[in-house]
Amino acid sequence: MPANGERSTSPPESRRLVDSIAGSSAAGSVTRNVVPALDVGRKMGMHLATLSGKLPDNRSPALGDLNFYVPADRYGWVECAHQLIIHYWFDQYLNVYGNGAL
Repeated sequence: MPANGERSTSPPESRRLVDSIAGSSAAGSVTRNVVPALDVGRKMGMHLATLSGKLPDNRSPALGDLNFYVPADRYGWVECAHQLIIHYWFDQYLNVYGNGAL
């Protein structure tokens, strides 16, 4: 407890609230924030999932433990496929940890 008697809202240093990161980018390495975030997650020992597309030589899949690559040239098609994957993934999560898909 802090010296002033107030409760801290920060988790203890030894506890991490997140152990996984999912990075989504249509091109996989063009988005400035996705690859650096995956690099940080890897250094922290997190589980990494990537959703990418367009360019087959993008960096995201090389960084992930679980990778979804959509081999389409059009941005919209890649993003639509990512939405389907994320919706399915969340439904499965709800089936296991929640009250089932809504």
